[in-house]
Amino acid sequence: MKFPAGKYYIGDLCYVMSDDEWQEVCSLLEDDNDGHLTLKNGKQFACFRTAYGDGTYRTNADGSCSVDSGTIGCLLMCQCSQQPDPELGLVVDIATDFAPYNVDGDMTFGHVDVYTNDEDEYEGDNDMVRDWEDKDHADLDDHDYDEDDFCEDDSDEFEDEEDVGPY
Repeated sequence: MKFPAGKYYIGDLCYVMSDDEWQEVCSLLEDDNDGHLTLKNGKQFACFRTAYGDGTYRTNADGSCSVDSGTIGCLLMCQCSQQPDPELGLVVDIATDFAPYNVDGDMTFGHVDVYTNDEDEYEGDNDMVRDWEDKDHADLDDHDYDEDDFCEDDSDEFEDEEDVGPY
């Protein structure tokens, strides 16, 4: 499934979801689900397991992703229940629709790559891209929605009112 262009949080989603939402995510992950997930409240997001569990993982963007749940995902900012901490993850504008994917622990969310598999550190070798291109991705159908279908309003209100920086 493709996700609409928009402003996204990329990182460990346990930092930006409510406790109830995160418990539901954990239940979904216990069933060996990862990739595109939907909560009962309708929030849609991507969530993948890292190659080596918890840690801090480098990206091709300006920043890294700190992980405490063994997973990294992306969620539209308007759907975050908690204000993201810029020290723990990334807030990025993704200009075009995208299909998140994970190849052996190395993840891509639009133009942002997160590297969690030390054995496959990027050194100019595009094996990850070739692996992706070699697979059939018929399930990544075009869609008839945009960011407004996922976000009820442009409110920047979060459960945790502490302001940690401009977005």
